[in-house]
Amino acid sequence: MAQAQDAAKDSMLKETDRLNAEIAKLRQELADVTSRMKDRVAPSARDAAMAAGRAAAETVSEWGDRAREYGESSVSSAKDQVRAHPLTAVGLAFSLGALVAILLRR
Repeated sequence: MAQAQDAAKDSMLKETDRLNAEIAKLRQELADVTSRMKDRVAPSARDAAMAAGRAAAETVSEWGDRAREYGESSVSSAKDQVRAHPLTAVGLAFSLGALVAILLRR
C-alpha cells in the first residue's frame, strides 16, 4: 500500500519537476531571443515584442502552476483511494509487481 502511494507520488513529482525544468528552459530561451531582438527592432515593435514575451511567460507560468496543482491533486486522490480501499491497493500493487516480474523474466 505504501509502495503504491510512494510510486504514484514519485511519478507525479518527477513529472512536475520535468515540467518546471521545461518552463525554466522556455523562459531562458525567451530571454535570449528578447535580448537578441533588442538591438534589431524599432522601439515600438520592441515594446510590442516585450509585451508578447511577458504574456507568453505568464501563460507558461500558469501552465506550470496548473501542472503542479494537477500533480498534487492526483497524489492526494491516490492517497484517498488507497485509504478508502486498502485491500484493493495491496492487490493492485501485488498484481503490478507480478506483471513486471513476468515481463522482466522474458
